[in-house]
Amino acid sequence: MLTAAICAASLEESVRRAAGVEPILSPPACLGTWNPTWVRGREFVYVKLHGMRNSPYWYGDSWLVALSAGEIRKLDLAGSTWFVASCHLDESPMLGALLAAGAVVVGGSGPNYGGKTTLLGADLLGYWLRRSMSWGVRPEPALRIARARMALDRSKASQDAALFRIWRPEET
Repeated sequence: MLTAAICAASLEESVRRAAGVEPILSPPACLGTWNPTWVRGREFVYVKLHGMRNSPYWYGDSWLVALSAGEIRKLDLAGSTWFVASCHLDESPMLGALLAAGAVVVGGSGPNYGGKTTLLGADLLGYWLRRSMSWGVRPEPALRIARARMALDRSKASQDAALFRIWRPEET
């Protein structure tokens, strides 16, 4: 499965482990250097940038603008699944931009907890989701499998990740 990842530079280790690829880091990547080829043709895209309510941007470290809803809307994301470990996904225009571009989106509400160097919470869920999908499992059953793998962990991070859901383009 062709996979890409983009994250805040300080979150590189957890994203590398969860996504199974070398992530694009922000910084140095930012809105002015965004390259659509980073995600074009990818079946799975793992995002762990900082998100804010009502903001049409995702941010890297030091609140550097990494990606905008406007840039996402220009992409053809049909056939891709985006796992978004960014906070406030469903409270920002970023979700609508992904759906308008044709992506299936897996993410959560409010703050989403994960690790910097270890897999926990959203990162662990994303890891199991990616692994299941790499075996040919569709997003919905893959999310159920990922949740089942985490079911015994009662940490706040895992309880938050258990609330992640799937949005499909036709829901917009």
